[in-house]
Amino acid sequence: SLIQSAIVNFQILKIRYHTHYSNTITDRRVEPHAVYFSKGKWLLIAHCQYRGQLREFRIDRIMCLTNTNEYFLEREFSFDRYIDQFSKKDFAPADIPLS
Repeated sequence: SLIQSAIVNFQILKIRYHTHYSNTITDRRVEPHAVYFSKGKWLLIAHCQYRGQLREFRIDRIMCLTNTNEYFLEREFSFDRYIDQFSKKDFAPADIPLS
């Protein structure tokens, strides 16, 4: 998939995202790190250039997805550490920073 390819190749993605809690649609440039399945939903973990933070994006809320053909420098990211941090928090809606 486009997301998997971008993760492996450190490529920036442009997404149009619907944020449920504020009912807004925004265009974002993201540096994807991982995808995982939880509670019946697929989630993208990515560094959001718009917010300047690591964020989760529900894939079913991504309205448009484009590879920018631009690359980002690899950031330190551990999926195990991320999940461990997430499990210590109460439920955090997608697109809400965890720290």
